[in-house]
Amino acid sequence: MRDKKMRNKNMENKKMGEQEMTEQVKMYFKQLEEKSKDNPMLRIYEASGFITRFLEPVFKTPNGIKGDAFCYMLTTMAGISVAVTAKENSGKNMLENMGDSQYISRTKLETKSGTFWMGDSINKYLYDSPLSVWNMVISLYRKEKGKYNVPDLQLTISENAKKIGNPDVRIWDGTCNPYTEINNAKTTYENVIKKLEPYKLQTEEYPSVFAFALADIILKVEGIFPKDQNCLKMSMETMMFYAHMDV
Repeated sequence: MRDKKMRNKNMENKKMGEQEMTEQVKMYFKQLEEKSKDNPMLRIYEASGFITRFLEPVFKTPNGIKGDAFCYMLTTMAGISVAVTAKENSGKNMLENMGDSQYISRTKLETKSGTFWMGDSINKYLYDSPLSVWNMVISLYRKEKGKYNVPDLQLTISENAKKIGNPDVRIWDGTCNPYTEINNAKTTYENVIKKLEPYKLQTEEYPSVFAFALADIILKVEGIFPKDQNCLKMSMETMMFYAHMDV
């Protein structure tokens, strides 16, 4: 069922934002580029806002926003942004850490359910840097809500390691099959990335962009989740699983 919904969302995404830039929009991006030279976080923040505005119409209904589906989509894309960025920067990260005997390069893990990737080049964008997805989402959440209900990083890593390669694994509180949804999720991610081209983002900035967007949506929609579901915990667990999948 969710596969079908995601395919429909992909088709709608392709129809959005096809018009050429106006002179006013061109001026906006020119000014943003200049301001971002001194403050790169500005373009990251602006790009994250574009993502939520771009995707929101897909999830709008007469009764309001489909918060569960919107949050899930941003969660998958945040995870994929980690996987893609680690893949593209694997060689660069290896050179930067050549003298570090403890550095673990990006390593392929073949399982009965397909290929997964492990290593410090993934961890860097996942949780092991100030601008990683985990740190940004958790920091933004704590700023608004405090430490209440914040998931434990080490426990999440341990639990995720047990899930990798298990064909019976279901994510998003046991409702979604990541193995059947990864291809549609990647297509959606690629469509969004194309729309972000005017922001002239650096490769390493994409995980931060999706982290900002994900944190924003979690804070906006967690109130509509059933009381027995922890929206933040579900999001971070799902994001981490996708971050290790083959893209």
